[in-house]
Amino acid sequence: MSNAPYLTMPDAPPPVCICSNTKLLPEKPKPQEKPKDPEKLSMGDYNLSRGSKLTLTSPSRLFLRCQEDFGISPVLQKPAPFKLRWMNGYNVRVEVINLNYKGSTTVFYSASNCGVLYNWTTHQMWLLQGHRHKITCIASDKTGQWLLTADSGPENSLIVWDFKDLFPQKTFFNPHGNAKIAKVALSTDAKYMITIAYPGQKMVLYWWIWSYGKDTPHATWETNDIPRDGVVEVGFNPWSTDQFLIMTRRNIYLGFASKIVVVERGIVRVTDNWQLKVNGQAKVKREFGKMLCYTFVKSTSQIIVGTSRGAVIIYGYTIAYNTNVEPQDIDKLRFVKVLKLNKRMIYVIKNVDGVIVTGNSIGEIHFYDDQLKLLYWVHGFTVDRVKGLSFNVSSRSSMILDPKCGKPCPCWEQVKLVKDEKTGETKQKLIKMRLPTDATVDGKPFLVRDFLVCTYNQGVGFVDFATEKYTTILDNRRSPALSLAVHPENYGFVKLRAPPFAPPQSATSEAATTSTRASPTPGHRAIFVALSGTPPFAPPQSATSEAATTSARASPTPGHRAIFVALSGTPPFAPPQSATSEAATTSARASPTPGHRAIFVDLSGTPPFTGVSDHKTQVSTSLRICSSGTL
Repeated sequence: MSNAPYLTMPDAPPPVCICSNTKLLPEKPKPQEKPKDPEKLSMGDYNLSRGSKLTLTSPSRLFLRCQEDFGISPVLQKPAPFKLRWMNGYNVRVEVINLNYKGSTTVFYSASNCGVLYNWTTHQMWLLQGHRHKITCIASDKTGQWLLTADSGPENSLIVWDFKDLFPQKTFFNPHGNAKIAKVALSTDAKYMITIAYPGQKMVLYWWIWSYGKDTPHATWETNDIPRDGVVEVGFNPWSTDQFLIMTRRNIYLGFASKIVVVERGIVRVTDNWQLKVNGQAKVKREFGKMLCYTFVKSTSQIIVGTSRGAVIIYGYTIAYNTNVEPQDIDKLRFVKVLKLNKRMIYVIKNVDGVIVTGNSIGEIHFYDDQLKLLYWVHGFTVDRVKGLSFNVSSRSSMILDPKCGKPCPCWEQVKLVKDEKTGETKQKLIKMRLPTDATVDGKPFLVRDFLVCTYNQGVGFVDFATEKYTTILDNRRSPALSLAVHPENYGFVKLRAPPFAPPQSATSEAATTSTRASPTPGHRAIFVALSGTPPFAPPQSATSEAATTSARASPTPGHRAIFVALSGTPPFAPPQSATSEAATTSARASPTPGHRAIFVDLSGTPPFTGVSDHKTQVSTSLRICSSGTL
């Protein structure tokens, strides 16, 4: 079949397959080179002889990956005594952008005053340096080729980067004068840019054609109707970049950019100057909740807004449902209706691959059609809260045609390269996978591109939609770094964080290190007693010296230890001090003596012991590493 689809894998030549009566028509495999081990730069790598130009004798670590992918030449860098090579953590207040294009597995985010490009499969990082203050806004175009970073503070700046060579193409210094940059947006075709600031008590919007190289905006718009820091989101219409939208907590403003037309002596002439036309919609009722997110729908040209009470507000150019509607004059946009989709807060809403995706405050991800009929929901993993969704830049690299009707149908097969045991030659092995099906009566296969999930306190994860496999790529918590130690010879380091716990506490994987999070029962804590006197227990419940040493790191109070008791017999305690089976299993990693566990007691009443340590305080901030690299 000539129109048979193919699936591109990063580590295998692309095959061609169809749903039934499949035929495998492999393309000619392209030779792939193994990634080179980046060389370390030193002052000897620079030619600094008198009268000679600054040259690099070895490729830069920063651009090595881009050279292999795109064949670009290295960029000259100034020698410096220190070079920033790695940054741990990210700014949780700034979005995370997925730049995964045909298996590149690259993500774009901000950390401190640097933009970060991170490949989570090869664990390579490229840092975009040039800001004086912490980066507060980032953006990218549809293809991920142009990146935008902006900081907020005195002498702030806005930089446009080229992803191919990671070189700043345009820098705007103090674009709003003394006012700080609050929001930025870049159109999908990378032609236009929007910046928002609040000088005084008004909001000012600058509209730029940044590629012209001017330091002044091409059009401006200001209003006193939007209070300071009142803009929640701003962005362009992906399918009509002349339109842009400003969303506050109570209403939306749809804008349109056009050239100024003048009439001179009866002749209509289009000038090179631009103007902005912005129309605000009526404020929504408080019973629908506050506006949190929005998206443009391609097929119907509607605007769908998600609220804090699980409802969606629909704006459109027609009251009736129509498909293939083109964006019209912004004066014709009107309120259509409100639908209750969820009982939880809708934090993110996207339109991708012809479906509408929502993520709510309890970690649920739902997929709807353009009529907001439920098609699918993710059930293979759970997260605490969905703060953001970012889909792959490239769509799925396969299209499966149904041989009966010749129309595309979502089917997917995994291709693995295996070696023949007899000949030793490489051959392709097709593995049919069970695809997810939608919630319709027909139960059709349902497939969209893979995406990133930004959570509240579980970092950022990558989701393979076909298998619903969740892979954590940025495992960072909302807690301050209290201590840092560096090995004197190696590049590794260890960081100690204060657990961001609050009653009731849940059991996590950190139970082995910090017993303040070891109790799976709400309102329970580990008992810590003072060892200055006689411990209020007897053998075989006595804590050994090893147990005392091990649990010393878990107690925030000096001179206190956790009580470990033998569970082989009846514990010498009664409710509410009884240790549950979950507590015994969870805290088993904290006791160095076999058969001993930590006692968890209910703190709602008066504890029948002394020297109790309340774990609302922070843990010890002391941490060292020996020369062997172990704790």
